[in-house]
Amino acid sequence: MSPDIVLMDVRMGDDGDASGIEACRDIRAEQPEVRVIMFTSFADREAVLSAIVAGAAGYLTKNISQARLVESIRAVGRGESILNPSVTRDVISRLAELSDAPQHEESLLSDRGKEVLAPVAKGQTNKEIASALVVSPFTARNHVTRILEKPGVSRRSEAAAQAVRLGLIRDEED
Repeated sequence: MSPDIVLMDVRMGDDGDASGIEACRDIRAEQPEVRVIMFTSFADREAVLSAIVAGAAGYLTKNISQARLVESIRAVGRGESILNPSVTRDVISRLAELSDAPQHEESLLSDRGKEVLAPVAKGQTNKEIASALVVSPFTARNHVTRILEKPGVSRRSEAAAQAVRLGLIRDEED
């Protein structure tokens, strides 16, 4: 029996990496009906956008009230998406910045760059990209680095937004 909702931290493990985002992506890939809420102390824009790209239905910081947490879980159970008010302004701001980026981005990417951008946008690690493209992890890292050197793209979440704008990825449910 699968859970309906998973509540997890963005940063899990001793090294404090963003493995919760990877876990979210894995859960959503294997059980798309399961809704994931990221519940964390960290409200940085990169983590929020990465969680959304990974398929999280919500992002809450641990400073919310117990009543708000319960209502948020119920809302996600009803099929709604939720964002902690403290991160909403940052997300909207970043999306506005990305929408103002030059629209000639596609011409800035080689065919291989476009091929690498799609799995980056889906949240895959360099190791997963290397495996999918049948290249070494070093080569995959170099491709990702070149993408992140393009104008308007300095983080994986920005690359994901670019991939969506270029039509390189689409909603799996379509």
